[in-house]
Amino acid sequence: MSYRKLAKKYKISESTLYKHAKTNKWHEDKLRHRQSVVAKAVAAIEDEQVKRLTKILQVTDLIIDKISRFVEKTDDNTLLINKQELNFLTRSIKDIKEIQSVKSKIDLQEQQARIDKLRKDAEDKSDTPQAITITIEGGERAWQE
Repeated sequence: MSYRKLAKKYKISESTLYKHAKTNKWHEDKLRHRQSVVAKAVAAIEDEQVKRLTKILQVTDLIIDKISRFVEKTDDNTLLINKQELNFLTRSIKDIKEIQSVKSKIDLQEQQARIDKLRKDAEDKSDTPQAITITIEGGERAWQE
């Protein structure tokens, strides 16, 4: 609620309310509260991402176990003869590997931001003329001779 609305609600002058707010550092309290809310929201999002990733990893582990049991029960000749099943198994393993190594969008954005900053820093350094100091052994006299 704004100070103006608060002053109106409690029927006091705005200037009195502003002075009181400044004296008691309401603005700092408001900032701390906002930071706290943001921190809690970020933590909640992180918790959900951890739960989601945990589920994905658990399911892929189950699939890997099933593939392993299938391969153990099937003899080599049958696997080689039935290329369709073999292709399915290898595609499944590739898919699982991709799923388990997936990075979140935030991680990818952060990585891209770092790369962009490094490029910008490198460009800034190349545009700036740099001073070079050359020292001649023997000083100016050796140069003049």
